[in-house]
Amino acid sequence: MEHLEMPMDFFHSWRHLPKDFRQSLIEIKANPDEAEVTERVMVAPCPNCGSLNTRNCENTAINDSTVGLCLDCGCLGCLVCGAVFNDGETKCPHWEICRNCPAPKNARGYCSIPLWECPIIQEWKAKRQYPFEF
Repeated sequence: MEHLEMPMDFFHSWRHLPKDFRQSLIEIKANPDEAEVTERVMVAPCPNCGSLNTRNCENTAINDSTVGLCLDCGCLGCLVCGAVFNDGETKCPHWEICRNCPAPKNARGYCSIPLWECPIIQEWKAKRQYPFEF
């Protein structure tokens, strides 16, 4: 695998981050064992009710860190592609769509098109039961 040359001046980049995001990173560093602080940064607010009381489903019966759950209204969605799950779904169908896509894939099974730019995924998401995204 080829190593990419990237500028490593973190402190230069730090000042360009939004102030609230910088504060969240400071809180995580100060409290590394507190999952609540980490979840506030890693899981988006609920697209259904706007609650910040959201978590990933890694340590639940779903057992999938790519699934987001709103603890207030129960909205479930994919933290990777953003799709809110249709009723009864607990795994995002985008994984199967990508697996069956004829686009060339790397050794890990991923193509070079980001999900948010993929026309196949965008068409699929437009037909979903719920129009909003996690």
